[in-house]
Amino acid sequence: MWRGPWIPETPLDRSCPLCTAGPQPQRCWVWSLPLTIGCTIHRRRLLYRAELLTAELAGADVAGTPIAEPVATLENYTHQALTTGKVELPGRRVHAAVWFRLLRTLLDELSLPTSGLSVGSARTLTQMWQTAGLTPRAGLRIWTPYEKLPWPRQEDLLTAAAVAMDLAAGRHLRPRGTLAPALSLPGVEPVYPGDDPRRAHDGSAARILDPRGLDRRTDYSALFDELARTVRTDPDTARRVLAFLVRTDPNPANLDRERDILIRDTGMPPEFVRTRAETEALLVLYGHDPCEVARQLTEFTDEPPRHATDDLAASLFTPDDLAQLRARLDR
Repeated sequence: MWRGPWIPETPLDRSCPLCTAGPQPQRCWVWSLPLTIGCTIHRRRLLYRAELLTAELAGADVAGTPIAEPVATLENYTHQALTTGKVELPGRRVHAAVWFRLLRTLLDELSLPTSGLSVGSARTLTQMWQTAGLTPRAGLRIWTPYEKLPWPRQEDLLTAAAVAMDLAAGRHLRPRGTLAPALSLPGVEPVYPGDDPRRAHDGSAARILDPRGLDRRTDYSALFDELARTVRTDPDTARRVLAFLVRTDPNPANLDRERDILIRDTGMPPEFVRTRAETEALLVLYGHDPCEVARQLTEFTDEPPRHATDDLAASLFTPDDLAQLRARLDR
């Protein structure tokens, strides 16, 4: 019979001394699984029954040791996953299944030997264990699945995972993978401040894109210079220009060629115009469900005022479009 990754060989007989004290003691089934080190309510380390009995017989304090902040944060994520089905990570909200996959992958990576890693990855792994103040790989000599390890080593791996998450959230290390952006707060993104309101806009972009507005007496050099400046600063104009250039030959190869020319000759930022396929792949890379991404893209394209434009322009996406789509998918 298949056994899930979080089912231990022997359930842990642990409890929170504060939760179980008093006339109405409370217990939590999660305490028997190697998911948490402490109680998320009292932020105290869970104790074995033998530890509680020993402390009581010795007349010592049985309140338990407070858990460190990185561990408390990690366990709060697990608590959210188990109780709400979602986890609010620093970068964005993820599904509980995504959180457990991320945590399980991190535990596996922490138990890897540095001899088989690149120099940069080995340095990062060593940094995490040194910051945690624990023996690298939790003392493992031969790799063993997390579920097969005794609890003391599982506890060390969970502690190291909490430290790694804390380092990533503080941007002290740079995680990799598709879920890496979810581990840290988004950085400051540059935003075009807009045109100087004191400078009159002569509508050159609109004139150059509308053949009826062209006149032989027009200064074409000035028009194209103004258009190039606008393409460098306005994503919507960049989209309209690209759609205009490929109107007679809208196949993907020609679109890529014309976009490369705009990037090379006018200095248009590459992220100003993305195709639907590129936008869809980028959103999936951010960790969103592919089916939901496809549905949101279709709905977004069909909404006004995009549906009023030609099909080609509506299928090209600007950074503002990407931000709106991410906001919808994060709801």
